[in-house]
Amino acid sequence: MAGKPRLEAQLSIRPGEGAPFRKRWMDLLGSLESEASITAAARAVGLSYKAAWDAIAAMNNLSPDPLVERSVGGRGGGGARLTAAGRRLVKTFRAVEVESERFVQRVNRRVRDRDGLATLGRMTLLTSARNHFVGRVSRVLTGAVNDEIELTLPGGDRIVAVITRGSSRTLGLKRGIEAVALVKSSWIILGLEDAVAPLKLSARNCLRGTVRRIVPGSVNSEVELELAGGASLVAVVTRESVKALGLAPGKGASAIFKASSVILGVAG
Repeated sequence: MAGKPRLEAQLSIRPGEGAPFRKRWMDLLGSLESEASITAAARAVGLSYKAAWDAIAAMNNLSPDPLVERSVGGRGGGGARLTAAGRRLVKTFRAVEVESERFVQRVNRRVRDRDGLATLGRMTLLTSARNHFVGRVSRVLTGAVNDEIELTLPGGDRIVAVITRGSSRTLGLKRGIEAVALVKSSWIILGLEDAVAPLKLSARNCLRGTVRRIVPGSVNSEVELELAGGASLVAVVTRESVKALGLAPGKGASAIFKASSVILGVAG
């Protein structure tokens, strides 16, 4: 099972409307102070030799006093060392880092609403998919190539996804863990209930709901459904389809999509 959610902070400094401060540059300077070798310092922070020198040149240009003194060497690069201004800058940044970490630890001790933190964490997920559903894995059917994963949403709706077995293992999917299902609005087909002759489909997912609103466009319309379990879902269909189905706010409809159209994700 995943550990309890906790706050973490990534220090960012923005000078007005400029580009954000690059933490890796400070890490490079810190490594240079201990390594006294640009090659070793660059390797320590995951930069190429050229990228490291470019960063040092940029920092020297941005600072009123040079931060790094460079000495030309033979093949494989020369040496470099921090100036007094460079050492002061690294010391200042490390002090800011320490205070930032103290603040985060204090907040983690005081905030008791772990469910709330988990919800906030899920909100950092940015994707092009309009539909995000959080639930718990209720069933895993293992296959030779693909796994079938069933996700139960808080309101009781169920979503079935088919993903590769490798992806299932990488995500650590098993019964009881929390996962997020992503479904693009263009992958959803809308249909109406027919009590006399219900339509038989190969699509595994058929979520029933009520039309909440329709946003018409010149070609396509955006239809939002409120699902029976309380979640909402957005589908993009043609204006002609909306007209043909007679869709309107308050009317019942079903959202249909294939299990292979569902993308699953878990907290890192």
